[in-house]
Amino acid sequence: MIKDPPLLTVRRNFPRPSEAALRALRSVPTGFIVDCMNGRGALDYRIKPLDSDNSKFVAPIVTCHPGPGDNLAVFAALEIAQRGDAIFIATDTFTKTAVAGDNMMAMGRNRGITGFVTDGLMRDIDGILPVGLPAFCRGITPNSCTRNGPGTAGMPVVMGGICVDAGEIAVADQDVRPRLRDPTPSARGRGKPLSPDPLRFGQYGGDTRVARLGPHGAHRLIFDDHQARLVERYLWQPLGLHLFYGSVG
Repeated sequence: MIKDPPLLTVRRNFPRPSEAALRALRSVPTGFIVDCMNGRGALDYRIKPLDSDNSKFVAPIVTCHPGPGDNLAVFAALEIAQRGDAIFIATDTFTKTAVAGDNMMAMGRNRGITGFVTDGLMRDIDGILPVGLPAFCRGITPNSCTRNGPGTAGMPVVMGGICVDAGEIAVADQDVRPRLRDPTPSARGRGKPLSPDPLRFGQYGGDTRVARLGPHGAHRLIFDDHQARLVERYLWQPLGLHLFYGSVG
């Protein structure tokens, strides 16, 4: 490269979801969210919860991307995160060292973080579980990382083959992890268009479900009759929104 990158690139200000959107999604099964994305968008299946009994949360995402064998960017993500956020750590599936452990999780708990998700490894599982935060990763290793950078926080990242941005919503449960991501899911045959709204759908996923909703508007979303009834009941009605029916064109 022409010159060395900065140690940290941090975006502090990004659109955040409303409390109404978060509240409505707490009652939506992640399978319904996946259906809204035509069954696509899940994180790699190898990203799994450390504790299947503690794997459920709905939270805004704060992203970070540390370099291989490093976690300086994770500390930057903790710094810009607000209470109730979830930390998503993209490592490009680096598996030689852990990117977070019990100390990181405890710091997150003290800052009001809801959960941690990474496509890399974690360590200190005997210390992580008592912290009580949901944690998702590809595996466990005792190998520790450095804290040197470079890295990013609050910027778009790729995790498990899926593009994730700060300010989107993570919805995790025990089944499969999907993520709400595409603002305009493609129509497939006959369906029901939805009125314009501030939500966009996509999916995170693996062996637990993580769904995310972006802050950008969708012009219309297409569902078949069954999907339309489910989405209207569990998502749109709690938000005070309604379906309108018409032909797909």
